[in-house]
Amino acid sequence: MRPSARGLWALASAALAASLSAALSDAALGAAALALAAAFAADLALYSTSRGECSCGAEVSESLWVWESREFRLELDCPGAAEVRGLPEWLRVVGTSVRPRGLELKLRAGFRYSGRYELREVEVVRRSPLGMLSEVSRVAARATFRVLPRTLYWVLEALGALGLGRGPGSLGRDPSELGAGLSPLRSEGGVYHSTREYAPGDSLRRVDWKATARTGELHVKEMREPVEGSTLLCLDLRCAGRYTCDAVASAALSAAVASARGLWTLGGVYDTARDRLVLSSSPEVLLSFVLSEVLEPRIVEELDLYEHIDPPTLREIRAALAKLGAPAREIPGRSWRLSEWGGVVVVSALVHELGGVLDLVEAVRSRGGEAVLVTPSRPWLDANDLELAYRIYVSHARSLEKLGSLGVRVVPWS
Repeated sequence: MRPSARGLWALASAALAASLSAALSDAALGAAALALAAAFAADLALYSTSRGECSCGAEVSESLWVWESREFRLELDCPGAAEVRGLPEWLRVVGTSVRPRGLELKLRAGFRYSGRYELREVEVVRRSPLGMLSEVSRVAARATFRVLPRTLYWVLEALGALGLGRGPGSLGRDPSELGAGLSPLRSEGGVYHSTREYAPGDSLRRVDWKATARTGELHVKEMREPVEGSTLLCLDLRCAGRYTCDAVASAALSAAVASARGLWTLGGVYDTARDRLVLSSSPEVLLSFVLSEVLEPRIVEELDLYEHIDPPTLREIRAALAKLGAPAREIPGRSWRLSEWGGVVVVSALVHELGGVLDLVEAVRSRGGEAVLVTPSRPWLDANDLELAYRIYVSHARSLEKLGSLGVRVVPWS
């Protein structure tokens, strides 16, 4: 407890008035000095008898995705409480109301990264009734948030698209049963791939009448789009920290999931870091390949996915993906032609190898193909110091400017 600015003014004024009263024999100045001193003493007495202990009545424990924010109320039973300070950067005050014995704060929690966030205490500035005294009390608080990464969301979406998931931590069914159960990328105008039993939603125009007559069960022809003219997904999953790892991994999975669900035609995946091209007529096999790449230890450990998916479950997922089989074809190096592709989608943080990305999109654009870049919107968040963050910021901005000049459509992934 110590005098506030107002208290110091009152004490200084009382001292000055008393000095002048003694020097000038002025009774009015003496009375003013006594009044100021009495006010300070009364304020001290009132505050000392009513201050009491502080406590926090609210307890918050929630799980939410990293892109979500959450508002909650913090009730402080703390006589004389005037304001709160020392809150972590992921919390900000959006409203304050005064209660008879304290404050009620309306706080908003927002997060840059996944992980576990805890508010264990708050600093409460308390003032006496007349405001001549103040002190800072540390009050224990109980607010815990388990923030889930974007990558986890897309891992669950990918498992669902592959028929392996029923929700977090569940594989749903044995992957060995997937053979005919996977939902392939169907097409009315593609090339014939195989014949299978009719499933609800199949077009009757694709009924295979010969197979139906032979088996007595309704069968349909499975059509697949040819690779030529389809889109090549180029992945650079190298990352600098929690933010960029989450961004590139989730962006890659979202693109592969969209292909497996028939929203676009994905004909192959090019791993730029390892310089290899993976081809398959099945978008599910390509999705399983991307999922396997995302579940590599370098990304799993960086994002602490072990905290969100139990380690045995991760082992089960990897075993399940292995049962799906290897991609149809792996081509090392660049012994393939970009002219076969109608477009390219590049997922990269652009902080490791810009030259390779520029060469790739320039080759596609020179042949009239479309090029799209999906990149973290703020890769400098993973920098350890301000100087490095600034260099990454400048380099990223110049990279986007150069790619834009080549006609690349940039999609910031946040």
